[in-house]
Amino acid sequence: MPEGDSIFKLARRVRPVLEGRVLTEGRLGREQLPVLTGATVERVETYGKHLLLHLDTGRTLRFHLGLGGKGLVVRRPYDGRRVLDLATDAGRFVVTQALHCQLFTPAEVERALAHLGPDLLKDPCDLDQISERTRDFEGTASELLLDQRIAAGIGNVYKCELLFVFRIHPERPASEMPPLQPIYARARDWLRANCDTPRRITTGPTFPGDLYVYDRARRPCMRCRTPIAVAEVAERVTYWCPKCQVR
Repeated sequence: MPEGDSIFKLARRVRPVLEGRVLTEGRLGREQLPVLTGATVERVETYGKHLLLHLDTGRTLRFHLGLGGKGLVVRRPYDGRRVLDLATDAGRFVVTQALHCQLFTPAEVERALAHLGPDLLKDPCDLDQISERTRDFEGTASELLLDQRIAAGIGNVYKCELLFVFRIHPERPASEMPPLQPIYARARDWLRANCDTPRRITTGPTFPGDLYVYDRARRPCMRCRTPIAVAEVAERVTYWCPKCQVR
């Protein structure tokens, strides 16, 4: 599932094609949507893992790509399966297999996003509010970091990397975690830094790879050389070091 930085970079690619331009074609699946054709995309915006296209008609197209969805900027008609296809004189924006792809009124957009916590890519980002939202959370550390109601933008990659850096076992109860502000501050810093990198990087200059544990199953831990473990935790494939992140 794309994380906050991926959606931010997608919005950056989409803006030259859509922002300030008139839609010459708008299809939802195979169906032409007259309500889109002729509308101007006034603003392309992100919030956490959501991409928002604000139209001059007062409506907003809201996307959540989910686990398998993709957003593509193409220059010619797209023949593959898609849930949305928008065309302007500058190109096309195609969305495939999205979890959500909806045309909303302003009130509906507000309701759809109201449950989300602060967006870690927005400035300022209220870390105090994030900590307050965790007060009555019941679940594991993994579930806490992935919960978009606490903070918007963290996905499975950053979850695994944060737990490793702060030496937290993925199944530790959230109530037993160390102070949370430094953890979310690190997530914020990584997300913002990776908006300007071609690859997602969480490690420092002394480490040979881009990521500490994610997608490194059975390879040696960069700290202690213990093989990295992998298992499904909170319904997501999770990587951790059994020695550095003791349960």
